[in-house]
Amino acid sequence: MVARSSKTSEIATLRTDGICSAQENSIDDQTYQYRYGWGCFHPQYIQLFNSQKWLMAFIGIYIFISGIQTTGLGGVVITSLETRYELRSAETGLFTSSYEVAAAICGLVISYYAGQRHKGKFIATGSVMAGLGAVAFVSPHFFSGKYSPINSEITSNLCFESLNKSIASNTSSVCNSYIASSARNYLYIFIAAQVIIGTGNNLMWNVGMAYVDENVDPVASSVYIGIMVTLSAIGPAIGYLLGGLLLNLWVDWPDPSDGVAPDDPRWVGAWWLGFLACGTGMLIISIPLYGYPPYLPNYAVFKAKRLAMAKGKSKVDKEYGTSIKDLPLATKELFMNLPCTFSILAATCEATTATGFAVFLPKFIQSQFGLTSSTASLIAGSIVVPGAGGGMLAGGFIMRYYKLDGLAAAKLNVIFSGLATISVLCFALSCGNVPFSTVGLDRSVVAGSLETQFLQENSATVCNYQCKCYDSFEPLCGSDKITYYSPCFAGCTEINRNQTFSNCSCMATVSNISSLSKFNTSQHGNSGICPLECNNMIPFLATLFVLMIFTFLKTVPTQQVLLRCVPESQRSFSLGVQWLFLRLLGNVPGPIIMGSIIDRSCILWSVTCNQRNNCWLYNNQQMSRLILILGITFKISTTIFYLIAWHYYKADIQEDQCPPKKETTV
Repeated sequence: MVARSSKTSEIATLRTDGICSAQENSIDDQTYQYRYGWGCFHPQYIQLFNSQKWLMAFIGIYIFISGIQTTGLGGVVITSLETRYELRSAETGLFTSSYEVAAAICGLVISYYAGQRHKGKFIATGSVMAGLGAVAFVSPHFFSGKYSPINSEITSNLCFESLNKSIASNTSSVCNSYIASSARNYLYIFIAAQVIIGTGNNLMWNVGMAYVDENVDPVASSVYIGIMVTLSAIGPAIGYLLGGLLLNLWVDWPDPSDGVAPDDPRWVGAWWLGFLACGTGMLIISIPLYGYPPYLPNYAVFKAKRLAMAKGKSKVDKEYGTSIKDLPLATKELFMNLPCTFSILAATCEATTATGFAVFLPKFIQSQFGLTSSTASLIAGSIVVPGAGGGMLAGGFIMRYYKLDGLAAAKLNVIFSGLATISVLCFALSCGNVPFSTVGLDRSVVAGSLETQFLQENSATVCNYQCKCYDSFEPLCGSDKITYYSPCFAGCTEINRNQTFSNCSCMATVSNISSLSKFNTSQHGNSGICPLECNNMIPFLATLFVLMIFTFLKTVPTQQVLLRCVPESQRSFSLGVQWLFLRLLGNVPGPIIMGSIIDRSCILWSVTCNQRNNCWLYNNQQMSRLILILGITFKISTTIFYLIAWHYYKADIQEDQCPPKKETTV
């Protein structure tokens, strides 16, 4: 014992000086499992980082950057990606869901395997993977060349019969080259990058939360977890704000735009800048994360406290995780724990709508209120920051201030979920549609409510028949307050120096006489879609803010239920199972369902060679109605599952507190 003690003292001295020797390498690493450092480098002057607060700081930075990148920027750039790479909303929802698929596949096994191993190394490795994935995600920008939305063969897209006939004759050759050079092929690179990012970020939430929980005082655990989930909400909010600012820059920045304004639906912002910055930040933060030991100081003391606080089934710890053969038994025991199972199901229902809407929130606001993508992103961020972040922080504060246990947390989930169900009625506050003329269009580009209008407006010889217009989308807001597909489709034959189109024959049709007399204007128009007049934006945003608060108030209580109703060795595994369900049954279908709803609401498509690409214009009322139905359905299901979880958690504790029955003999 004396020899062992002196040898340990000698090695500690070497570590204090930051020196690594061959002799030190031969010593059992368990001697230094509580010291901060890399490899055999564990000097004393860096041990100040070996604390719960510094661990929370580095993990918090990781979560913050991850939130900016994954949910914040991921939702902001949807419209730009759809326009730049000719994608439908269901397809952008697909590569968003691929992130969740990768996380789910890796999550269960990795979280189980990491349960009895060095969790800190898993977290740092995840940061590296997420950083590399972000770099891969922006690679299409550098491979695809410059974006040019205006056809070089058309100078002004006016109504000139001879010019447009010659352009129309080149359609077949354009289609032949389109098949080989379609920007849609980059969809697969986006999917692969999201798989890498999803695998990396999964390690933080499955393993990182358990790592923090087991290395802090159990009384303060809810505060630490509250900080984590709050940062996970603030990150996306900052991502919305940052993305909104970056979208004001042209996609090929620092080059100037190609004559397209930010309020033009063809505008594509610098979507890639934010992802590149976040990827770099992820790689940098992995360095201090790799330095953390398997256990922080006072780990044994905190473990004893957790065992003393255990209730019900969480008292019985069979210490699963030492062998992969225990996985089936551990899984069975976890699903037999009904409070845990129904809490997971409730969180899964919540994730279906929350994830889908988080991805498409800026796009929804942009369409409903006729805003630019940049402005819509800034507004979305201003709602997400105080709503989601404040809700999560308040949930953790309530748990801490009132010192609530798992049973009280389960009851809170029922209350908050019921209030969130009522708040989802905010989607009943929809706006009307932009008046749009279908005169002379090809039927393949219109859908929904515009199809009926198309049949009415094109039943006879139309005003732009002689123009033989090219199908390039260059919207024009006419003096009759109606939007036209292009100056050519409006029948315009002249353009002034101030870029005002005039002599537009289609604005003099019978259907527009009342509008012309009302505004007392001539037949002219300006580039862009006509502004949408709607007074529902303020009431909608106020109600949406309330919905965000009640939705995220139950985030921390839900995590506390999962951590308190299972044994010590199954905490990491229970979080892994939760994230498996959240991702496969919630986060994976959520963006796809929401993207399909948005596509279903499309009334004007971009069509190239008979193939529908991105959408230019939506039926706002139909979009709101479909999202409202989806939200109410899943919110009610969430409340029911939380109610069942609370019921069984209470029954489990009551059974545990009952004295054992005495055996009787006959």
